[in-house]
Amino acid sequence: MTENQDRIIQMLTPELLKTVLTDMGLGFEIDEDGDLRVEFEYDEDAKCILTFYFILRGGNKDVLDCICRSDQTLSRADMAIWLGYCNEWNASARWPKASIVDLAEDSSTKEVSLEVSLLCKERIDLSNLRRQIRLFISTSFQFWEWLRVKYPDAPTVRGPLPV
Repeated sequence: MTENQDRIIQMLTPELLKTVLTDMGLGFEIDEDGDLRVEFEYDEDAKCILTFYFILRGGNKDVLDCICRSDQTLSRADMAIWLGYCNEWNASARWPKASIVDLAEDSSTKEVSLEVSLLCKERIDLSNLRRQIRLFISTSFQFWEWLRVKYPDAPTVRGPLPV
């Protein structure tokens, strides 16, 4: 995209989101709901694989939910510890918001979810959208890097918990 095209105010659409991710050099998959998924390889500093979801929702599809999940699962026994980690992050970092969510429908397995929602009701320019996505991705990596430095023994299991 040219610099002039970056400044054009546009409605947020699935096509625009795909264009931005492609321009950023991010390979993505599209799921059955039309949501975009970007997966990074294992990161040594974060000590996990991060997967990002970009979901358009709302009646006019003008809300972009950015969600980051890792390949780290949490047991119910470790919930209190992880709630403390998330609360500490949320108290000091503006975003993304860290929370604990169910991984399985039976609620026995949990994971950390990093999230931010962008309201693009009045349109958005490409440079701003690109900046917001880049910021979300970088701060999500920062969460895991912060956690690994501050709490190197944080209890996790890579991949699904054994049954």
